[in-house]
Amino acid sequence: MTDANVIDMRETKKKERPRRDSVFMAVGIVLMMLAIIFIVSAVLAIAEIKVNDIVLTEVCMSLTALWTVFAAGKFKGTRLRETVRLKNFDISVPLVLLFGGWAMGEIVNSLVGYICCNFMTTTPEESYPFNLAYFITTCVTAPIFEELIFRFGVFGCLKKNLKLRTSVLLSALLFALVHLYNIQGFADVFVGAVLMAAVYYYTGNILYVMLEHSLHNLLCFADLDFNFFGTEVYHNMNGFINASVPWLIMEGIVVALAAVYFVKYFKPRYIDSRAEKTAQTEQIFMS
Repeated sequence: MTDANVIDMRETKKKERPRRDSVFMAVGIVLMMLAIIFIVSAVLAIAEIKVNDIVLTEVCMSLTALWTVFAAGKFKGTRLRETVRLKNFDISVPLVLLFGGWAMGEIVNSLVGYICCNFMTTTPEESYPFNLAYFITTCVTAPIFEELIFRFGVFGCLKKNLKLRTSVLLSALLFALVHLYNIQGFADVFVGAVLMAAVYYYTGNILYVMLEHSLHNLLCFADLDFNFFGTEVYHNMNGFINASVPWLIMEGIVVALAAVYFVKYFKPRYIDSRAEKTAQTEQIFMS
């Protein structure tokens, strides 16, 4: 083997190692979360202490979030306070993400349902009784802890050494998998996670995705069981909950409006400006 080939292999290994470390770190965060849930549940079972499953999950998520902030911060060299920005807070970002992401998720959700209901059946997602504890965990604590774990931690570790598209998709995949929903729920969560990761990347502000996550969960409490243009909004087909055609048309309009916002406002302000700052920084280092 020539010296050139040896050097080439060494360079390839050097490039692959940081990527592998990023994936291991991201997956390790998720495994740590599952391990904490398992250990805490086992300890409580041995001690014969009964705790509400939802509250138990949030306690475990809080412990995971604390570990994630420390471990991911050390790995990728970013402090949490650098991503928490109240100054010049742009409320349009989480609001458009909320409605545009909801509409896109509804469309994808129904497409999956309409396709799958023709050759398989599923069990509709379990609904929990509404109470104060469920409301607080769903709309307050879960959005904070999950964003710290998956956007700041998992996505942050992946984007350190992987391409942006790969980081977004892989972090969204892990986020959707741990929710343990059926195939429709998986598709819905995956779409939302992709959009949240992209918004977090370009804005650098984790408060945007935390707020959107909270409002999204709050919107899930809304009673949408009504007629829209003479048709029920949702209907059950072999266990798949699908939206009516008029409702999907309205959702398509919302997605189109969100796309206009993206092109006319979000892209120039966040994506293009980020590219300009990166180019200026590179030019300074090169000069």
